[in-house]
Amino acid sequence: MFHVTAKGSVYVENCWFWVADHELDRPDFKQINLYNGRGVLIESEQGPVWLWGTASEHNVLYNYQINNAASVFMAHIQTETPYYQSNPDATVPFTSNPKFNDPVFSGSSTNNKAWGVRVLKSKDVLIYGAGLYSFFDNYDQTCVPLNNCQDNMVELVASTDIHLYGLTTKAAVNQVTVDGKSAALDSDNRNNFGAMISVFDVGGTAAAKY
Repeated sequence: MFHVTAKGSVYVENCWFWVADHELDRPDFKQINLYNGRGVLIESEQGPVWLWGTASEHNVLYNYQINNAASVFMAHIQTETPYYQSNPDATVPFTSNPKFNDPVFSGSSTNNKAWGVRVLKSKDVLIYGAGLYSFFDNYDQTCVPLNNCQDNMVELVASTDIHLYGLTTKAAVNQVTVDGKSAALDSDNRNNFGAMISVFDVGGTAAAKY
């Protein structure tokens, strides 16, 4: 829906990147399935990129992805996983494209759901205030009180100087994975509505702490 290319630099404020999958023209607000592959893709090699008060929702593969980028600031962001997943899951209808470093999904249906945020081979990324939500499994909310609508929400891969402040996730078993390994669990950080982490840092040595 929005692509910042390698040579790009941009300031974006108060924008909602939304796949329009709610039928509002009917009195019952009937759900409909619409498929969009990717949400916000940031590939700015030099930056800076500033996102202030943005949301990216209901995309199949991911809602935000920062890839081969530097000097990215994001504040007050929100994501929602598509309500229809996992019927179908994130393996369809789009094929993962290595040109854009798309995620490759495999495993269980709860694993094959849209990522909220992915940071790949990037540096100097600051995220202040993120609400990343998973509210449904095939339009059913049985998973919400169990906090297991999907397995993963934030992925950090081969990246340095990544700083997350005020990260809240809902119904994702692993809040954050670093280089393919779970680094923060919902069950360890439960706080009122969601699971909340005040500070999560990946420094120059790729060592995570929170």
